[in-house]
Order: sequence, then structure tokens, then C-alpha cells
Amino acid sequence: PLPTSVSASASASNDISKKLDSEKVKNELAQVQKQKRQQQKHHKQQSSSKKGKKTKHIKPPPKMMRYCTQAMIQWDMIKEGDRLLLGLSGGKDSLTLLHCLLEFQRKLPIKFEFEVCTIDPMTPSFDPSPLIPYIDPMTPSLDPSPLIPYIASLRLKYHYIRDNIVERANVSGKNGQVVTSLCSFCARMKRVNLYATARKNNCNKLVLAQHLDDCAESFFMSLMPNGCIRSISETMKAHYQINAGGISVIHPMCMVYCRESLMTDFAKQNNLPVMNENYPVCFEESQERARMKKLLSREEML
Repeated sequence: PLPTSVSASASASNDISKKLDSEKVKNELAQVQKQKRQQQKHHKQQSSSKKGKKTKHIKPPPKMMRYCTQAMIQWDMIKEGDRLLLGLSGGKDSLTLLHCLLEFQRKLPIKFEFEVCTIDPMTPSFDPSPLIPYIDPMTPSLDPSPLIPYIASLRLKYHYIRDNIVERANVSGKNGQVVTSLCSFCARMKRVNLYATARKNNCNKLVLAQHLDDCAESFFMSLMPNGCIRSISETMKAHYQINAGGISVIHPMCMVYCRESLMTDFAKQNNLPVMNENYPVCFEESQERARMKKLLSREEML
């Protein structure tokens, strides 16, 4: 028999050998698991790059959602199975309403779909093409500018309509002359394009982003020079059907105390790709609306 010390030494050596073998196996398993995780991560990155980068969900503030919900209920704006078309100019108001609709899709018990439409008047003074990538990455970028990437990241169906409205205005007046009001002509042509896009894509409702401040300004703009409120009763209703039929127009933010300041704060806090504040109809600041905005602001501060 071996001496006790030799036997103990051999046993210790066997234990160390087993321990080393065990650690080697653990290290090998750890390496395999690490490689597997790296492969899975790489696969996810490839999949996401193929699908297109989706923007992080931006949740509108509870106060704004409460006002919009109140409007939806009071004027029965959205029903099960509705297909909506959102008119998106690229301003803070329409971009804010875009995220409100996305939030409604997540939270409402009814199911509805919505698409987005921007009218490009094809003038250097107002270029909304930067919206395209933000809404829909699959929409071909006609002009590599700021609104396009934003819409693409949301992966919504996006209709980008180019219409040379200013050029047509030069020959659409009486006897082929310039129209008397470019603002009125452009607003009308934009509506015509929006209605046509809605019909073409089986959308039964057009969603516009006028808010309470817009309604108040339009009221006084109509009342003071003309002494009539016809335009308010016809165009600023919360929910109405157009004369041609088949399409309803809804204003979720219009008459339920949804103030412009809410949209301004939301757009700034979330760094939304807001287009410049040029008036999208005549491509310069609307002097009458700006004057009315200042007048009402001054009265509100008294």
C-alpha cells in the first residue's frame, strides 16, 4: 500500500484536475452562450434595418387627450371600422394631432385605421417634403428634406400630393387672369386634393387640426370686416359632412378648450419636426390672422 501522504497527494491532484476540467467546460459554455447572444443581436439589427427604423412612441399629455376624448364622444367623431385621412401640413397642430390619433389607436376599444396626406404646393416658400421619412419609410423621397423621414419612422401609409397651386392660380381667375384671392384659391385646391385622396383610398372621414384659438381667430376675422359668421358655422364645426356627400370632416381639437399653447409645448418637449410657420396658403405670414392673434392675446392678458 502507498504511504498516506502519497495517497492524499494523488487525491488532491485528481480533485484539482476535475476542478480545472469543470472550469474549462463552464468557460466553453459561456463562450458558446456569448456567441449565441451576439448572433441574435446581429439578427435583430439586420431585421430592424430591413423594416426601417421606427420612432419611439410619443405619448401626448393627459390634458390634451382628455379634451380630444371629450370631443370624440360629444360629436360622435370615430366609429368602429372608420378609415380616417389626416391632413398633415407639417405645423405643430397637425403633428400633435397625428400623435393623438396614434394614442387613440392604442387605447380606444374600437378599431379604426388612419392614413396621412400632405399637399405640396410646389413653391420654395413652403416645402413639406421633410415629413415623408417621418411617416412612411417606403414612400419614395422626391426631395431629401426635413418632414419626410419623420413620417416614415411611424410606418403609416403616407400620401404626398404635389400640386402646382400657385402656377394654376395665375390663370384660374376671370378670363384666364390671376385669381382675386390666392389664399382662398389655395385653401380650396388643398381641400379638393384631400377629398380626392380620401375617396381614392376609401377613407370616409377627413381629420383636420384646427384648435380653439383658430376657431376664435376665424370668428373675429369673419365678424369684424364682414359682420357675418357664415364661415364659422360652415367650416369650423366639430363634425360635419361635405355637400358632395360620402366624406365627413372632424376637428377633434376645435371646440373643447384645446388651446394652441398645448400643441406648442408638446411639439417643443418632443422635438417634433415642425415646419416653419409660413402661412401654407399664401406662403407668407397671414397678416390679418397675425393681427387678430395679437388682439385676442392682448385682451386675454387684461
